[in-house]
Amino acid sequence: MQECAQFISKYSETKSFCTSLVVDLVFLDGLISFIGSRLRKNVLSETATMVANYNSKLDQLMQELRDRAVLNIQGGVQQIGLGIQQMRGDVGLDTLACAGKVGVNQMKKCLDGTRIEILNDIVNWISNTDPAAPRILWLHGQAGKGKSAIAHTIALHAKNLGNLGSCFCFTRVRQHEGLHMKLFTTIARDLADRDLLYRLLLAEVISNDHALRDTEDIVEQWQKFIVGPLSQLAGSSSQNVVIVVDALDESGVDDTREGILDILTTHGANLPATTRILLTSRPLADIREALCAKDHILTRSLDDVNYDATIDDIFLYISSKLKKFDGTFCDGNFRQLAAKSSGVFEWARLACDFIRPRMGVIPQERFDRIVSHNGNGSNLLDRMYTAFLDELVKGSSELTRFRSVMRQILWSKEPLSVMALDAMRAKFPLESDRYSVRIVLGFMASFLSGAVEASTPVRPLHASFYDFLLDKNRNGGFFIDEAEVHHNLALATLRVMETGLQFNMCALPTSYLRNSDVLDLAKRVEENIPMQLLYSCQFWVAHLQGADPNAELGQEVKEFLTGEKILFWMEVLGVSKFIGEAYMALVSAEKWLEVRSSSDALAFVKDGIKFISNFAGIIDESTPHLYLSALPFSPSRSPIKQMAGKFSNIVQVVGQHEDWPRNQNVLKGHTGRVNSVAFSPDGKHIASGSDDHTVCVWNAQTGAQVGNPFQGHTASVKSVAFSPDGRHIVSGSHDHTICMWDAQTCALMGNPLQMHTSSALSVAFSPDGRYIVSGSNDHKIYIWDAQTGAQVGSPLHGHTSGVTSVVVSPNGRHIVSGSWDHTICIWDAHTGAQVGNPLQGHTDSVKSVAFSPDGKHIVSGSWDHTVCIWDAQTGAQMGNPLQGHTGPVLSVAFSPDGRHIVFHNLHLGFTHRVNSVAFSPDGKYIVSGSSDHTICIWDAQTGTIVGNPLQGHTDQVWSVSFSPDGRHIVTGSSDHTNTATISMVDKDCQVLEHGLYLRKNGWIIGQHGELLLWVPPSYHPFTRYTPWTNLIISCHPKLDLCRMTHGFAWAESFSSSTHHS
Repeated sequence: MQECAQFISKYSETKSFCTSLVVDLVFLDGLISFIGSRLRKNVLSETATMVANYNSKLDQLMQELRDRAVLNIQGGVQQIGLGIQQMRGDVGLDTLACAGKVGVNQMKKCLDGTRIEILNDIVNWISNTDPAAPRILWLHGQAGKGKSAIAHTIALHAKNLGNLGSCFCFTRVRQHEGLHMKLFTTIARDLADRDLLYRLLLAEVISNDHALRDTEDIVEQWQKFIVGPLSQLAGSSSQNVVIVVDALDESGVDDTREGILDILTTHGANLPATTRILLTSRPLADIREALCAKDHILTRSLDDVNYDATIDDIFLYISSKLKKFDGTFCDGNFRQLAAKSSGVFEWARLACDFIRPRMGVIPQERFDRIVSHNGNGSNLLDRMYTAFLDELVKGSSELTRFRSVMRQILWSKEPLSVMALDAMRAKFPLESDRYSVRIVLGFMASFLSGAVEASTPVRPLHASFYDFLLDKNRNGGFFIDEAEVHHNLALATLRVMETGLQFNMCALPTSYLRNSDVLDLAKRVEENIPMQLLYSCQFWVAHLQGADPNAELGQEVKEFLTGEKILFWMEVLGVSKFIGEAYMALVSAEKWLEVRSSSDALAFVKDGIKFISNFAGIIDESTPHLYLSALPFSPSRSPIKQMAGKFSNIVQVVGQHEDWPRNQNVLKGHTGRVNSVAFSPDGKHIASGSDDHTVCVWNAQTGAQVGNPFQGHTASVKSVAFSPDGRHIVSGSHDHTICMWDAQTCALMGNPLQMHTSSALSVAFSPDGRYIVSGSNDHKIYIWDAQTGAQVGSPLHGHTSGVTSVVVSPNGRHIVSGSWDHTICIWDAHTGAQVGNPLQGHTDSVKSVAFSPDGKHIVSGSWDHTVCIWDAQTGAQMGNPLQGHTGPVLSVAFSPDGRHIVFHNLHLGFTHRVNSVAFSPDGKYIVSGSSDHTICIWDAQTGTIVGNPLQGHTDQVWSVSFSPDGRHIVTGSSDHTNTATISMVDKDCQVLEHGLYLRKNGWIIGQHGELLLWVPPSYHPFTRYTPWTNLIISCHPKLDLCRMTHGFAWAESFSSSTHHS
């Protein structure tokens, strides 16, 4: 057998033993023949039994190899099939919104030989095959303890073993990017890159539901992108899949990570037993409260790791950094520094950087200075930062430049590269400030990444450095204040836009596609829009708000707003997916300009607000239609419309509207009657509840639906309300349940609240947001804990019929309810006890109740055609019921100052029922929604109608609400819009062969799905056409399409010769 062994050894060295199936089979056949010949030669010295054993063993090996060959051939065929499917599915995956540059970095791993104990513990947890093993490990510790180094080390270890699924690292300086919304999509993409089968499963999920491509519902992302595919693949690998999430505490504020924590705690237990998630963060209160004491979450604190072992690790780190310097230091010195570190790795890193030899530096002096410092924790780091900066910044001029550069970096709204910082600085107002940031940053590589690179965003190596600079009590004279930075940056951003903005910045080839279908759009944005220009487009108003008005800055604002650059600005925001920020930017600019009374600029900015309110949705959907659809349909008196002269090859609207329509957006998405609408407290979103069983959230600026409809109810949604902080939405339904939703992630929070035995007709939050109150057709009122969903106390019994309306007093002490039983009840919100007897005065069902702003009075409206006012303290009716109405009073409200009450009979001319009324926040106006399909705005002082009724709905208006700033009204109706048939002509004035259709969303779509033109809602109701050159809308406006360029010729719409081609 020795010769057999030598044969095998030699073969394996020269033939890559067992790497090719075909070669393997030939090799074994040869090996059997070889052994057989040797056995025959030595038959006299070997027994028959040994021969039989060898032959039997080799026959077994041969069969196993043949079996493996069949399996691998089958696997190969499967891989080919999977490859074909992969090509089909890649397009969908490429559209997922994922984060870049958040992965593993081997430069950040632990030094070899350090952190052995904790690393071994984590590796053992990862490799544990017990199905009951915790799926998640939370590693926490204070700043500088080395959490990130451990995270990167584990990620690299898993990557080397082939079982790293994903590594996602948060950082404070990228909070503005909303990385928390891309966490699960990025993890899903990484898992798909690692495993072809996972990729196919994920592609199938997306192809079956295209809305998932851009869903912001992180619960849906978790369930369908991660848990679903992983569960299907469970057991397909002998290794557990590792996902690393580093620095969760730097993802943002508590609200930012609440959804992530809820998923990890509520849904984390549903992960397959073969999945491991390592999570690191500081032990912040919200994270600690969420993750502790959960069976599926293991917690480890770096503060509990053996202190002596940590000091030993820091000793090894210091030794590796300083030992190479000519024997200046010995192990005793290293031990001294390690002991001084208090277990803070970041301090040790800075200490080594501070001591290392360089020109003019005596390392021993630096060493002596460091070891003489006293302190611990953040104080220890502060002393190190001060020591460093004392050496770098010697004189007053150096300090001035240091502060100026760091001020620019610290007060910029997002990290910029050295190149972008220089480009911005070149636009500063003072010539003396227009130097390169390199003269400061070139010496700060110990504190900042990207400091000595041209195109990498400059970020702190450790978050504590920025904390140090911004705290006047910590930094020993290096405090960085705001000073004139916003004035400088406001001017710089405006000037960067003035010189950098152009038409068709990204050279979009066609107007037929949605932005989401331009597969290389992100690449085009990156290549064509410099970092400083994109920054300026996003944040010029943010800096303007922080700057005091002066003539120079005012002139720059005026020139920007009154020229074509404002359109190019909208274009950049459209292609970069920031158009939703344009509305608030212009509103803020309007407030800034009002101080200066710049009439020209104010007119343009007010018009810009209207323009964005009407067209942000289509700019976001297909940016070329900013010019092809939005600009042509702007009213003739619009200042922005006057720029249309430079766009000669667009649709010409003859006889168009002179002014902006009042109904700026028609939010279409529900398939049933809209019963209830509500604005979020900040006015940025609208919630709606419908007979189609869903709740929808809408972007109040663009009109775009946010995520998918909230699906959890199984019957009509009767009432919706936002929590006072805007973070949650509560809904009541005909299915007897109350649902609580995360307003940001669109996720259902916990299970529906199921105690009512009939329809939940009304829901309300307490003023502090801690409780939810619901009234039902089952005659009962329930109070719920808004955090846990638990019922608080017993149901409130007192009504003898359905509860139609509930409201909580402004101080949160009382609840008032109205009922079909003709009564109003007052309840103690804390004890649940009824206060006094039911208030009796109505002779029919009470439909609506409301508190006065001071909580002293209650108003009620009834089907008996009357309104009653009550003393909230005594329950006494104040005067007689207000009579004179010819129909039921379905909605009542107090004015914000409490001096007026509004109800349905506002005006003697009303002949139809008013379903809903609301005051504007300033109390000057009242809005009403009626069964005659109209919305009316009224002067609250005189009771006269303001303008004409707003017509746009084709069925009853059930719910109305003012936005918090009073600028907008949202309405809910039971109407359904029918598709109108339109014929369209091309630019050569020939009738197109196939009929085209105006869809419900306003788009005219070509035969192959081309986006041809978008028509505003105000032109929809009476659209007809002529068969020649004109599209007729209503009876008067006419669209001349003869000169319209579109598709691949769309860029010819702009007459200037300076634009991109």
